[in-house]
Amino acid sequence: MPPSVVLARNGTIALWGCLALYALIPATFRWLLFDVFGLDAATDLGRLLEMATIDGTRLLLTVFSVVYAASYLRGVFIWEEVLELLCGKKRFLGYAMAVMLGGAVPVALPVIVVAVTGFAAAGIPFGMTAAFLLSSMLLNEAAVVAVLTIHGLGLTALWCGIGALGAFLGGWVLDLLSVRWSGGYLPSLKFEHVSKEHVSVSTCHCVLNRYRAAWDATRAMMLKSFPWLLAGILASACARIYLPAPDPTSFLFDSLLGVPVLVAAFMVLPLDALFAVPVIDAYCARGLPIGTALVAMMASGTFGLSAIWLAQVVRGRALIAMAVYLGGMLTLVGWCLNRLT
Repeated sequence: MPPSVVLARNGTIALWGCLALYALIPATFRWLLFDVFGLDAATDLGRLLEMATIDGTRLLLTVFSVVYAASYLRGVFIWEEVLELLCGKKRFLGYAMAVMLGGAVPVALPVIVVAVTGFAAAGIPFGMTAAFLLSSMLLNEAAVVAVLTIHGLGLTALWCGIGALGAFLGGWVLDLLSVRWSGGYLPSLKFEHVSKEHVSVSTCHCVLNRYRAAWDATRAMMLKSFPWLLAGILASACARIYLPAPDPTSFLFDSLLGVPVLVAAFMVLPLDALFAVPVIDAYCARGLPIGTALVAMMASGTFGLSAIWLAQVVRGRALIAMAVYLGGMLTLVGWCLNRLT
C-alpha cells in the first residue's frame, strides 16, 4: 500500500478517534465524580475537580494530538532543502519563509543548533534567522493549542497573526540595526562551509520510522510539559473558585502599567507556556484586560530565549537586541489591544 494512502487512512482514524474521545470527556468525568464517587456538584471541591478533570483532559488530548501531528510532519523537513529555499531569496520573501518555517519548529536545543549552524554557514542574513527564532517562540504550538482550547478560534487567530507579524518585523528591524553574528560566541561554526550531511536532521523516508520518531518527540515533549500543564490547570481552577474579587485599582488591571510588568515577568520567569496560559485565563475571567492577558501569554512562550542562551548560538548584542525587541513589541501590542477593547 502506498505510504500516502497509509498516512491518509491512519490520520483519518486518529482524527475521528480524538473527536469521539473529546466529546465523551465531560459526560464521563461528571458520571465518575458525581454518580460513582458521590461528590456534590454544588460544593467548591466538586466544582474544582470538575473543572480540573474536564478542562485538563481536553487540553491534554488536544495538545498531544497536535504535537504528534506536527512532529510527524516535521519528519518531512530536510534542512539542506530548507537552506536552498532561503538562500538567494529577496529579503522580505526570506523573512516570510523563515516565519513560516519557524512556526512549524519548536524552540529546542538540537533544532536551534542545527538551524543556526546551517543558516550562518550558508550566509543567510541574521534577520532571517532571527525571524525564524522569533516565530518559533511566539508561535509555540503547544501554547497556541492551549489558547484555542480555552479561548476559542478568535483569540487564537489574533495570537497567530500578531506572532507572525512580530517575527517578520523583528527580522527586518534587526537587519536595519545591523545586528550580526558574533564569531566569538560560535566557536564550532567559524563560518566555514558546512556539508549537507551536517545540516540535515531528517533523512528518514520510511513512514514507520517517521511514526516512531514522531512518537519519541511527542513523548519527550509531553513528559517535559505535563507537570506544567497539570499545575496550570489546577492553579486556574483554584483561582476561578477561591480567588477573591480583584481590586480594580491594582496595577495588574491597569491597562497601561500592567502590560509591561506582566510581559517582563513572564519573559524572565522560568514558566512553561502550558502553565501560564490556564493561570492567565483565570485572571482574564476576573477582569484582566484582554490585551494584557494575550501578550502575557505570548511572553510566556519566549522562555525560549534561555534555550538559545544555553545553546550558545545567539549571545551578546544579538540576544539583547532580540529580547528588547520582543519586550517592546509585546508591550505596544498590549497597549493597542487594551485601547481598542
